[in-house]
Amino acid sequence: MGPEFVKEISNLPAAMRKQMMKGRVDQLLALPEEGRQEAIRGLAAAFLDPKIKESVREELIATRTEIVGELSEDRRRTFMMSVMQALKDDPDTAKTNRSVVEKVLPKVPSEARTAFMETMKGLSGPPQG
Repeated sequence: MGPEFVKEISNLPAAMRKQMMKGRVDQLLALPEEGRQEAIRGLAAAFLDPKIKESVREELIATRTEIVGELSEDRRRTFMMSVMQALKDDPDTAKTNRSVVEKVLPKVPSEARTAFMETMKGLSGPPQG
């Protein structure tokens, strides 16, 4: 669930990439919390790998943020809390993830962006999706 997945989806057309990433988010949400956090750590490391071009990274994280924003409130909150917990012991990765999410938020469709930000405010923290 890490670098191979990121490499695979980075070359797909946007619609296919979104569909595959949505499937992966659904898979993550089906895992027990501990497994979800472990998988999120792996994906965060893969998304933020220095070998990935910044433009590709931003595209992938914008798509992920859009997908999270489109989830139901409960699923969105669960996913975002899992990300926060998964990255709490790795402040550098958390900071980098947060800064990329903040940078790409304007690219996320308005409705998904608003839902994402409202949930994030409710969790009392900066963007982590």
